[in-house]
Amino acid sequence: MKRFVWITVAVAALVCGFLLGRRTAAPDSVTVQVQVETRIYEDSLYRAQVSGPVVGPLAPSLDWISVRDRTRTVTETVVRRHRFAVTAGVGAAWTPRGIQPTVGVQVGVVLWRF
Repeated sequence: MKRFVWITVAVAALVCGFLLGRRTAAPDSVTVQVQVETRIYEDSLYRAQVSGPVVGPLAPSLDWISVRDRTRTVTETVVRRHRFAVTAGVGAAWTPRGIQPTVGVQVGVVLWRF
């Protein structure tokens, strides 16, 4: 969107006198009409409006900005294992008859997991 506004701009006295055809000092400011432009900048994370003149050192300014958050949903499923376990196993055991093969069932506490 473009519009025009009247602003007062400071100028050097000699330049103003030269433009008016005078050799005497003139006022050090003059009122001029300048074009003011409004632009909207937009992205997926923000929307902003900047307005300002389109000439020289007169700087545009930020009118407003709207920031959107980036949303992220994290779902984590935790399987809780029991601390106690019942196990079956085959092995060798020291018995009164010497070392013998064994088959057994045990109840125990889980110390670590692989």
